[in-house]
Amino acid sequence: MSLGGLFLSMGFLPQRWPYRVLLLLSAVLAIWIGFFSLSPEEAVTVIRKGGYWVMAATVGLFALSVVQYLRAVRLGEATESMDWIRWLMVIAAGILLQIHEPHGFKIIMDELVLEATSMSMHMDREVFCPLQIHNFDGADLVFGGVIDKRPYFFAFLLSGLHDLTGYRPENAFFLNAVLTVVLLGLVGALTARLTNRYGGRLAVLLLAGLPLLAINATGGGFEILNLCMITITMLAAVSYLQRNDAASLNFLLMSGILLAQTRYESVLFIVPVGLIIAIGWLRMRSIKLTVPILCAPLLLVPYPLLNSIFQAYKTFWQLPAHLESPFSLEFLPGNLSHAVAFLFEFTPLQSNSILLSFTGVVALVFFGLFFLRRALHLHDLPAAHLVLLLFGVVILANFLLLMCYHWGQIDQYEVSRLALPLMLLMALTVPFVLMDFKPSQTVWSGFVSVSAVFFFFVALPISARSYPTERYLAYRETDWFLDFIREHKDEGAYFVIPSPLPAVILREATCSNTNFKIRAPEIDYHLKRGTYSRVYVFQHFAENLVTGELVETENSLIGDEYELELLEERKFGIGWRSRISLLTRVIPKPRDEDDVDELRMIRREVNLRNMDDSEESRIRRDFVDMLP
Repeated sequence: MSLGGLFLSMGFLPQRWPYRVLLLLSAVLAIWIGFFSLSPEEAVTVIRKGGYWVMAATVGLFALSVVQYLRAVRLGEATESMDWIRWLMVIAAGILLQIHEPHGFKIIMDELVLEATSMSMHMDREVFCPLQIHNFDGADLVFGGVIDKRPYFFAFLLSGLHDLTGYRPENAFFLNAVLTVVLLGLVGALTARLTNRYGGRLAVLLLAGLPLLAINATGGGFEILNLCMITITMLAAVSYLQRNDAASLNFLLMSGILLAQTRYESVLFIVPVGLIIAIGWLRMRSIKLTVPILCAPLLLVPYPLLNSIFQAYKTFWQLPAHLESPFSLEFLPGNLSHAVAFLFEFTPLQSNSILLSFTGVVALVFFGLFFLRRALHLHDLPAAHLVLLLFGVVILANFLLLMCYHWGQIDQYEVSRLALPLMLLMALTVPFVLMDFKPSQTVWSGFVSVSAVFFFFVALPISARSYPTERYLAYRETDWFLDFIREHKDEGAYFVIPSPLPAVILREATCSNTNFKIRAPEIDYHLKRGTYSRVYVFQHFAENLVTGELVETENSLIGDEYELELLEERKFGIGWRSRISLLTRVIPKPRDEDDVDELRMIRREVNLRNMDDSEESRIRRDFVDMLP
């Protein structure tokens, strides 16, 4: 089919019953595959082997829908809200957000897992996070890993950047830098549609003045992409309600599908997307279908499959031992107090924006009152207002869900990023509510000026001090580990780390301390064979502040069959020490039949935890098990 024919096929299909039957069959098939047909173990294989290609098809359809949309809109419509002052603000803010906050993997497990997954997608076209790598005569072989619980749209984009520029972990920071500029531009364009050009400028400055945004803009996570997809989908929804054409429908649909696969909770945005499409059909008095709509249910199948894996392996919830459920109303009062602390504490130790918090909370109150006054006439609302209402409700519902989560204390560094959608909503509602008061140009200019002053004289110095990031001990420790691995990268060494991801993303031979502990005979064999020049062991220690005694943390234990020589030790915080040691000798203990059986059980548990049951991996594990 020609390119022109492909574009035509994405238009409205003829109003015939077979197409509606196809949509019903697609939905039924998607539900059957996603929820009933596959066990968690089978879902692992399907996601690993097929997830990349489903995501590639989804992104391809999204790209086609964007091109189709841009071809359909008039030049004047596409540029009617062009505000060069706002775009200069977007570029300047995007650059300044990259200058002061250090670049690095900020949320250690999340961001390193995404990076490792993108590496597998780049090199093997598989959705897989390696956790154990061996080097055999120069070839790096993966011996174990996991299908991660996190949606992998960000990892897919990052793998595409690796495809174009070569694999480098730092590509994640470049991708987020570009996405930050895109985000600010989208926020300005959306708010200009909600209000006017001054509202667009105000929203850009309010969001850019949030130090939390700078932390994530210079990291390797998917939070900035999530905000981008929320904003893109809102813009697409506004356009669809205004135009009711096939191009806008496809743009909205594909944006919503990708948004649903950006973060776990973002799947809830399928609800407003579905409602807006239904509203459009009601206004047209006809159910209009396109090819992407017929494909949409099947494109969403990876989400329930990932969720089935998530539910089957409860360790993914990271629940404390005393809790049985991750969600409960009993967490609500405590989490709300932490939310108040995050929003309104004026201290460099928090990554909040006092200006956005105060104006945003007030704006959200008036935002609710605005729509309550119009509760009986919501169908008469302008398109942009209706979209803001529907998406705002989902953002607030997501935040309420977070407040009922066992790990919902957003004044903690690792959790604060989950407040970003709420802060985005605040940045949108402040100009929206201000517009309702019909301010003069002088008032608009005053708000914009205050926001600019706050951004430059308050927010930037907070980012320059980087207190929240520098006080996060895991970030500084991982940065030290990464520097050490880079320094010894060409030695042909083996790195044993409580979480092996720092070595994995640098493509070095590695395993976890847990795996290392149970494989003394194999490690001894490799040392004698000369497989590795050196074996470096990384460990965490808890320090008794009274006696000064150091005790290995549980994930650092390696047992007494290994002799180590201390190379470096650092104290990253009170009661927290880290060591890097050189393995000098292995003294394997003689094992009777009971010991062997116990080790086999431990290894089986480790392999199950890795959830990698492919034939290739079984062969590799059997090979290692057969070593003396």
